[in-house]
Amino acid sequence: MNYRFRENTRASTGKVGGPDPGGPLSERQTAFIRLFAALLIVGLLALRVSALWDWGWEAHGLGRSIVEGLTIGRDVDIDLSIVFPFGVVTAWVLLFMIDRTKALQRWLVGVVYFSFFISIIFFEDRWIEHVDWVENWYVLVIGFIVGFLIAVVPQFSDNRRQGEFPIASIGLFLLVTGLSLVALLDVYVFHTDSITINTIVGPAPQTVLGAIIDIISVGAFIGLFGWFIFYSDYRAITVLSTSRELGIGVMAGLLNHTQKQHEGKSGTGGVLLSEAYGALSNGRPPGAQLVNKAGNQLFEIMYLSPLTPQRWVLISAAPISIDQIGPPTINRIASRVSNPSITLQAISLFSDNLFPVKIKRWLVSDTGLLIDQIVDADVMLLVTSIHDIEGYQANKNLAIDKLGTSPQIDRFIELCERIGDGRQNIIVVTNAEEALPLSNANNINDPRFVQFLKGQVLDLDNNWVNSDNDKYTVVPVSWSAQTSNDELLEGVEQLRLQLE
Repeated sequence: MNYRFRENTRASTGKVGGPDPGGPLSERQTAFIRLFAALLIVGLLALRVSALWDWGWEAHGLGRSIVEGLTIGRDVDIDLSIVFPFGVVTAWVLLFMIDRTKALQRWLVGVVYFSFFISIIFFEDRWIEHVDWVENWYVLVIGFIVGFLIAVVPQFSDNRRQGEFPIASIGLFLLVTGLSLVALLDVYVFHTDSITINTIVGPAPQTVLGAIIDIISVGAFIGLFGWFIFYSDYRAITVLSTSRELGIGVMAGLLNHTQKQHEGKSGTGGVLLSEAYGALSNGRPPGAQLVNKAGNQLFEIMYLSPLTPQRWVLISAAPISIDQIGPPTINRIASRVSNPSITLQAISLFSDNLFPVKIKRWLVSDTGLLIDQIVDADVMLLVTSIHDIEGYQANKNLAIDKLGTSPQIDRFIELCERIGDGRQNIIVVTNAEEALPLSNANNINDPRFVQFLKGQVLDLDNNWVNSDNDKYTVVPVSWSAQTSNDELLEGVEQLRLQLE
């Protein structure tokens, strides 16, 4: 996906809505350059790490003992120790390349991986003379199927998000980490024969300088490879709200905060969000006129996360009224998530990556804007108001025994429970400051106030006995513009932290 973001939404002009923005992003280009640089460094470090493996193998270290014990020791062709893992890793790499969260680096991984093996097998004759790939083709296929199933089946059986394959990334990282550590330990600890150095990359091993270089090389290799393989800059957030005014207001407050504090920029819908600033500065959410103008507008915000290492975070959301989601819709969503057809999932997976959305919706049943947003969400976020608590208007001193439950929150909890784990669930409570005097807290960000809202006002501890209330994070916010750091939405920094 390509995005074009505006440096300052308040100075932006132009038509609202329209086609999705196109063209490269300078920030994403920067991120791509960093990933490419990391891959180059990983490649250079791999020269030393692979040399360690060769030296440890020739010296009959732990790695060779394990491989020969599992093959020759069991009357199995040692070729299988190369062919089978190659099939597994190939499956993981292919899944990594179609993972929607790896848009920046997936093609780098694919090109490097296949170029590397083609070079070794066909040009250097390093393996083709010793490994009979043709005779063992079925082992390669079995390895590919096993790797595919390891990474894909849990995504279906655990109701996890489609188009993401974290197990493939984890598998690649653990494999590389394990081989690197075994190579290092074989050279310095587990070898049974003396180390024979046929080729050398850098200082000789088993010297003080060589040991320092090897430890640094392996550590840096694992660290950089892990950062590269796990890097993701995309967060899909489904914003449900008791009214779309609340959802759009919270998104506008988040954009304003990230612009001030985290180099935030707006993409699709940014002009509309900026139009909500006036209402927020007056201590209220945007009005119905702006909400009607927004329609089903998708809003995109990008900002620089202060986490280490820093990375650009892209948030994409379209606020939806929770009243649009009745029992039939919840049943359709739950059916799509919990009882997927393998064929349906395969079509959905590849059409998501290869075909336009209209073709996907023609090929795949039980799809649509609302259902797709919920199924594909990283975060399920409900924006409600303390005024939505049943009985609040007649009981503003919050005598807890006189308050009823919120039907909208009940519906949100039911939806989250039905679609299973694998997503983060957040409940944002606006107008929260009205309940502050009834707690022992100092401000709305005080953990005691959050617990007060969660346990006594929202009754998350008691109402849903079948749910784990720790799955639901409560974030209180206030429309008040009179905050110490001049935020349009007080408490928005806590929300940003939860979204990451």
